[in-house]
Amino acid sequence: KLTIIRELAYRCYDGRKRCMEALGKIASLHEQIKNILPKAGISVAKQLNKLDSTLALLENPPPGNANHGFNKINNDFASIFNVVNDSEMQPTTQITEAAEKVKSDLELLLIKWMGVRLVEINKVNINLILAKLPVLSIK
Repeated sequence: KLTIIRELAYRCYDGRKRCMEALGKIASLHEQIKNILPKAGISVAKQLNKLDSTLALLENPPPGNANHGFNKINNDFASIFNVVNDSEMQPTTQITEAAEKVKSDLELLLIKWMGVRLVEINKVNINLILAKLPVLSIK
């Protein structure tokens, strides 16, 4: 019993940690974009604004969207963690399945995030270099 509870609690902890790391990097990118925008020409500014919108969707997709953002997934992990942590009993099938679903949602979102990092940010950085502006750094 304790092993299953610990495993679920750790899965939630790890999922929240991964969400918070991504959210921290996205917040840093938002800040960098905000600082570069005033110096950017029209085409680079358009590209920066598009990237900023893409990053915002990774954080919080619009209501009704089937995809979940890092904030929602982080909150879901927190809710599951609280249920598992506050219970004296074996986790229910529903909680175990919910944890699996949230983990799956996180994996899909991390793949999207990787795509943004490898493709979209690199494209923007090429244009920033050409415009002799600071490049975006994923800290």
